[in-house]
Amino acid sequence: MLNIIQRKAIPRGDAQFEANRQDILNKVAARIPKELHIPKSLIENPPLNVTGVPADCGLLTPAELDITSNYGLVDLAEAIRVGRLTSVEVTTAFCKRAMIAHQLTFCLSDIYMEEALSRAKELDEHLARTGKVVGPLHGVPISVKETVPVAGQLWSAGLAASRMISPKDCLLIETARELGAVFYVKTHQPALVFSLESTSFLGRTLNPHNIDLSSGGSSGGEGALLALRGSPFGIGSDLGGSIRIPASFCGVYGFKASSGFLPMRGMQFGPSPPDLSLDSIIGPMGHSLRDLDYFLNHVLSRKLYLKDPDTLPIPYTGLGTAKRASTLKVGILKTYGIVQPQPPVAQALEWAGSQLQQHGFDVLPYTFYKPEQAHKLFNNLVVHDGMKGALGALQAGNEPTFPVFEGLISHAFSLDPDAARGREETAIPIAARRFERDIFRAQFLEDWISQGDPDVVICPMSPASVHDTGNLIHNTSNPHFWNVLDYPGLIVPSPFKVEDKVEYDKDVAVLSEADRVVRELWSGYNYAGAPISFNVVAKRHMENELLAAVGMMQEALQLP
Repeated sequence: MLNIIQRKAIPRGDAQFEANRQDILNKVAARIPKELHIPKSLIENPPLNVTGVPADCGLLTPAELDITSNYGLVDLAEAIRVGRLTSVEVTTAFCKRAMIAHQLTFCLSDIYMEEALSRAKELDEHLARTGKVVGPLHGVPISVKETVPVAGQLWSAGLAASRMISPKDCLLIETARELGAVFYVKTHQPALVFSLESTSFLGRTLNPHNIDLSSGGSSGGEGALLALRGSPFGIGSDLGGSIRIPASFCGVYGFKASSGFLPMRGMQFGPSPPDLSLDSIIGPMGHSLRDLDYFLNHVLSRKLYLKDPDTLPIPYTGLGTAKRASTLKVGILKTYGIVQPQPPVAQALEWAGSQLQQHGFDVLPYTFYKPEQAHKLFNNLVVHDGMKGALGALQAGNEPTFPVFEGLISHAFSLDPDAARGREETAIPIAARRFERDIFRAQFLEDWISQGDPDVVICPMSPASVHDTGNLIHNTSNPHFWNVLDYPGLIVPSPFKVEDKVEYDKDVAVLSEADRVVRELWSGYNYAGAPISFNVVAKRHMENELLAAVGMMQEALQLP
């Protein structure tokens, strides 16, 4: 029997549902060889921080530890190309480490080691036969979020009834496959892929840095797997923070572009009402800025706008973007004005501003324009169908109700007297909401420019949240505000983690009821080890400039 750490129980269904659930869990567990099972004693009495377990548990060879601990995407691609490593060696190492990570955090939805090794062997044979790699990702394993279609692998919306095998790759995965990538695991996500945590009917994903905290959502499986070095690179998706929150909580890089930058063709198997006004974005998560740049450069060099009419023909320059003649202007957003950032976050922002000034950057104070309106707009724009599709899917599958999901949709409806559960909007109300959104975007841009027109703004991200508090949307530092604007954002890990708890300055006023709740959580729970990250944001469709700016700030901010 495979034992997995689970800190809190999840909602249960009826007997038939639970039998189906257990059958799914058993099938995934059967893919993990017994020789890779972590001792039951460790699972039952785990350390709070489990990031050291893969290296200490004795289940990986020294070579496998070296491969998984010290190589990123670029390093692996080069090592395989020159013959220092084989794809089979690399894939084996990451499959094994991913299986260990799953037992520690419940980060996987399914495992495809046999298929991945078959693909890796083919790639090794091709290289040996021709002396050439098939592409710049030749032989490198990449993990993929459950809701991102990979041919022949699990796809779902986080519900038992939605589970299926993807008939084909989405365009981004198809392109990565053509470039030589190996797909070996699908990573866990929450019910309906709509939560700031990653709890589904199968289990709860834990934060490796502190298992009493969440890995974030909805790409929480990716975040946890990357934090445990069970993946060199991953693919997630983001509608309201679903790449940026897990990346921040787990201390890794995560990139959410504006709509049209990366292809979304093949990502959905049916209509999604929020897409009428908000764009879900596929995007990369990884261990370094260099790895993100390498992946984006090679994927976008394939002129994907010729295969997906919604992808914009923006030439990718990334870290190679021509250096500007003037000094980079960096805004520092200390608070969105709804919740004061927790003390270590506030301290990290102060440090960042000081570091940048010392390195010659032009640092500007920045204030977010009308945050309450941004919050209300986001919630209004996700309920065009009164959540009829989501609620209907839960009922049709006799799925248990998840408190975090219920809390999020209840909050969304509370902000709009015209919205109601299960009531689909007609064309005029939807058009009115989009009109309001577009006016807000124009006003926001004017305000941004009036504040000195910073090239980028560094924004706070909260430490990882306590389990079952993901419905407290302001507790995650509001990345969803930027989705309303369609601005690109890049999560970068700071050098800091939560250590000795520092209490709020008593002279700092409580801004709202949400602020009071966040302060109570901070005082009442142990956040030790939680990474502190920044969300660096640029104006819409300024992805190249954003990546280049972060590259320029890398030394000052001591980014890995």
